[in-house]
Amino acid sequence: MVERFKQIKEVSIEPVKKEAFAPWALFMLISILPFLSMMSYLTTSSIIENQELDIDGRFMESMEITARNKAHNIDRFLEEVVSVSNRVTHSRNIQMFVMDVNESGFDEEFTGDLERKQLYIEEVLQTFKSQNNLQNVYLVNRRANIFVGTEMGEDVEFPLNYNVNSRDVFINKEILYSPLRMDGHRMLMDVYVPIYALKGFKGDGSSALIDGGESDFEETNQVSGVLIMTFSIKDKLIDLMNSGEKSPIEGQYITLFQEVSGGVEMVRLNSEHEGIYSQDKDALSRTIYKRDWDIYYLKEEGKHDLSKVPKFGTQSQTMPRPGEILTLKVNTKNLPLTIMVYLELQDAYKDLMLQRRQVHVIGQLIALIIFVFVLAFWWKAQDIKHRNLAEQFRGFSEKVNAQRRLLMSINTAVNEHISLKYFDGKYLYVNNAFCKFIKMKEDEILDKTDADIFGSKIAEELKEMDKEVLAKKQTVLEGKSFIIKDKRYHLEISKTPFLDGNKKFVGITTVVKDVTELVHERQLRDKAMKNSMRSMMRIMQRYDEHLVAHAKYLKSMVLKMAEHLNLSMEETTTLEVSANLSQLGKIYVAKDILSSKSELNDHDLVTYRAHIEDTAFILDTVDWGLPIVKTVYAMHERLDGTGYPNGLHAVDISKLSRILGVCDQFCELVSPRRGHKIYTPEGAIKWMVNQKGQFDLSILQSLAEVISEDESAALVV
Repeated sequence: MVERFKQIKEVSIEPVKKEAFAPWALFMLISILPFLSMMSYLTTSSIIENQELDIDGRFMESMEITARNKAHNIDRFLEEVVSVSNRVTHSRNIQMFVMDVNESGFDEEFTGDLERKQLYIEEVLQTFKSQNNLQNVYLVNRRANIFVGTEMGEDVEFPLNYNVNSRDVFINKEILYSPLRMDGHRMLMDVYVPIYALKGFKGDGSSALIDGGESDFEETNQVSGVLIMTFSIKDKLIDLMNSGEKSPIEGQYITLFQEVSGGVEMVRLNSEHEGIYSQDKDALSRTIYKRDWDIYYLKEEGKHDLSKVPKFGTQSQTMPRPGEILTLKVNTKNLPLTIMVYLELQDAYKDLMLQRRQVHVIGQLIALIIFVFVLAFWWKAQDIKHRNLAEQFRGFSEKVNAQRRLLMSINTAVNEHISLKYFDGKYLYVNNAFCKFIKMKEDEILDKTDADIFGSKIAEELKEMDKEVLAKKQTVLEGKSFIIKDKRYHLEISKTPFLDGNKKFVGITTVVKDVTELVHERQLRDKAMKNSMRSMMRIMQRYDEHLVAHAKYLKSMVLKMAEHLNLSMEETTTLEVSANLSQLGKIYVAKDILSSKSELNDHDLVTYRAHIEDTAFILDTVDWGLPIVKTVYAMHERLDGTGYPNGLHAVDISKLSRILGVCDQFCELVSPRRGHKIYTPEGAIKWMVNQKGQFDLSILQSLAEVISEDESAALVV
């Protein structure tokens, strides 16, 4: 058996013998000649149909090139706009001023040094606006409030949803492009560019402005502010779309759409119907075109029949009729714009009608030529058949040998330890990685057992896996930890039945992967994460012991929920860490607000709710390797959009954030704090159910089951 595995020879194919030409072949050839005339017409008809189908593909390819070129031009223009903003976003004066404002806590009115710096910054922004033909320029602080701009005042309308968009920039640390919007006759777009904090800069307002805008401070990857640029984009779009929506190609049209939260909007650039139209809200949008919107914004690309006219008689199955169109959509990379290209096929197929008649004539000529030369081709057919068969077998031989060499090369190069054992436990084959691992030569390993190589203890465990493979007759995968030559190794072992050519079970193939380093790295990372978590909880305990008590109670609830819902280990760990650190941002909230027994006023409520952003900001400084920040940041969001800080709806709130939010609200209701009414566990769940549409009912049901199964889960610690 060992020799059979060692001495695998390459495949060799003998030359294929030719068969004698049969006399009856000539009779068969002559008998089918009368049918060639009929087949010629059918063949040419089939060729025409295939050509017509192929033309649709070429039309689609041309339409895609047109749309992608225009999308590329729009994306390149936006990149140029963003590159201009670097003068502001990377200016040390701007960066230090934003950090001073964040540290001061003021949003609108400044005094002292900040007031003098504000005047200078406003001049810089006005100059930047004038030089780049912008409509407005604003600076946003860490609380997502505009505090400096080229146009300020109570009667000034700031960009729509700028608070939400700015928070997205703080979280994602990426440039954000808003959808197009109309301001009177102007078509505007807002670009949100992050301003990064400076390493080592205190931001206490005591620093002076720097000549030339440079300093020794280095930028970090933390966002301290946002630059908002508003500019008119209509003229540039007209130029990029070649000043019109109708293509010079006959029957081809180009339309712009943008997808917004409320649906789909049509962007019109021509003077007759200039503006942005919503399909559902603007009555004028239905009268711009003679046809409905589904013609100009179809859900799928390709051919669509809008004529509702049935085909009949001998009409071509591929030639178009009135109302048949091809559609294609391409999205821009930055803006939520869709470039829609559609082609009226009846206009585009005019030249094809003439080509159709020409193909029929050519088909008849080809049939005549085939009739003349078919006899000569037939005599050659047998020779060609045998030659092709020989080439086929030769190619098969080369392919088999190439695969063999490739397999041997891969087997030699891989880091996994690969071996093959017979039923008696003796090794028949091992690869180079196996030999290097145990530091033995191949001939020293073959014909030996696991007990000879690893010792009786390890051999006994491996033997149990072999028995399991023999019993199940399928692959068995297990993780093992062994001490081999005074060193502990963590291994992933896969054992698979080895079958011969007759599907007979003759041995066991073993693949071993050494994951020792990965296990050590995971242990170090877990230890670092636990140390960070303990440090942050100690900070909370020093500020207010009630915060730690609430966090511990919340942790116990989410762990019971995780067990009840059969969550994975990664999801359970995410909930545990998130619960422990969910109150961290409250150390920045005044204690009189935290311990207030009366309802908070609007100002105090805004201050209190800001704790979740501070929590996310602190947690983001640690690489947890888990979605801790996202889970905590959305724990106060509600399914109906009434939550904070971003007012997310159900589709945007993760399952883990929903679980954490429900458990946090439950702990608040049953805990004796802040002078509010203390609920029983059942009463707390009933209260949350009555908040129609705010909490996930399936999670509330699971919470009720947890409390019912384990009454101690509802006891406040």
